[in-house]
Amino acid sequence: MGYMSDLQSTYRTTDGAIFTGRTRIKAIYVSPDTTTGSVSITDGNGGTVLYRIDVPLGSSAIYMSLPEDGILFKSGAYADLTTVISATFFWA
Repeated sequence: MGYMSDLQSTYRTTDGAIFTGRTRIKAIYVSPDTTTGSVSITDGNGGTVLYRIDVPLGSSAIYMSLPEDGILFKSGAYADLTTVISATFFWA
């Protein structure tokens, strides 16, 4: 049994590129701050939001594994971090 793709990761503490080419986000790990926050991922820099997760006040770290093929970002994946300490994005 072989691998379908090589999984990679990007760690961010600010808004910016996760990967600038066509990619699929497979999972996300978020370290919350002391207030309510969110993480949005857009298709391309400033493009359509294809994924958003809210981070509730007082929550512990959040790990979200996305189903099977993940979410396709045709124009690259860009993160918008709002009141979170950091996020790690797993992509292929």
